[in-house]
Amino acid sequence: MPYGLVFDADDNAFSIDVAANTLVRLYAGTIGPLGFDIGYISAFFFDWQGQLNLIAEDSGVKPPSVSLYVVDTLTGAATFVAPYNVEYSAFALVTGSDSDAVFADGFDGIAASPSTARLSQ
Repeated sequence: MPYGLVFDADDNAFSIDVAANTLVRLYAGTIGPLGFDIGYISAFFFDWQGQLNLIAEDSGVKPPSVSLYVVDTLTGAATFVAPYNVEYSAFALVTGSDSDAVFADGFDGIAASPSTARLSQ
């Protein structure tokens, strides 16, 4: 069962097959296993550095935990970055001409600059 659709800078389209726990590239097929059991996905996006990010629940651990991962678009392997214990109603990456970025929760008005709350290196 595919989840999400994201495009990289070269217009390659990627999705997550939740039933198989794999990264899929449209028109190319399955890239490879993520390396963990997905319970649900909170966010799936490319960041301003071109890294594919995934915020998802690992249902293979007890208790299940939600974490941020960086996904390798060549192998499908998801690398754990940090636990992500906040459930947002909206998630956005905002960039400006100063090349800084802001992580924001659009409904609660919570925001942090990458210098104080870095989600991805």
